[in-house]
Amino acid sequence: MEEALELTNYLPVSYKARSEGEYIEFLWGAFQSNYTAGKYEFSSLAFHLLYMSFVSFAIWEIRIVRELDFKKALIGFQLKSENTLLDADSPFKFYEN
Repeated sequence: MEEALELTNYLPVSYKARSEGEYIEFLWGAFQSNYTAGKYEFSSLAFHLLYMSFVSFAIWEIRIVRELDFKKALIGFQLKSENTLLDADSPFKFYEN
């Protein structure tokens, strides 16, 4: 459990939209309550979603700081996927279809 909490060091301190912060808080609550109750399969699911949120925020930072490199990395993606990634206004929208 303590090791999992280290992930908080890599997630944003504040979020653009309140709903984003609420989503992360919900996932932490789901992870902690299921872990404490010994429901490890559900706690691992919540942790996976937290980890993927971290990945999304890391990609978001790359997109902002190194936009040209980000665009180059999209070469070979289907046009729809490329546009979804380029037009996203939130890291949580990377996965919308």
